[in-house]
Amino acid sequence: MAVEPAEFLLSAEASLAQESEIFWRNAVSRAYYGVFHQAQATAKDRGWPEYAAGATHERLAALYVDQGERALGYRLKHMHRLRCSADYDITDGLSLAAATDQVVTAKKLADDVAKLTA
Repeated sequence: MAVEPAEFLLSAEASLAQESEIFWRNAVSRAYYGVFHQAQATAKDRGWPEYAAGATHERLAALYVDQGERALGYRLKHMHRLRCSADYDITDGLSLAAATDQVVTAKKLADDVAKLTA
């Protein structure tokens, strides 16, 4: 059974309802991946070329910038940095407010990316 990008965002929202930082970190991560997968699908639908070198996440953000969607590319890159921080910088605290902001931002960015195929 396939999973849709929007399901990552739903999972992120569900994680926000929990009363533990580990769930909030998961929300940040799932929110980013919802946008990431939406951005990948949109790039493919538009027929944009894939980059041959570099990390997948960096290539995708750079592709959006190179295709004239600079703001979307930069927002995607910023969300990736926040996801990395939530997953790897575990000694730094993460608040519910910060996680909620990431989820709200992800939903908006996913909508903006999806509009490119409309």
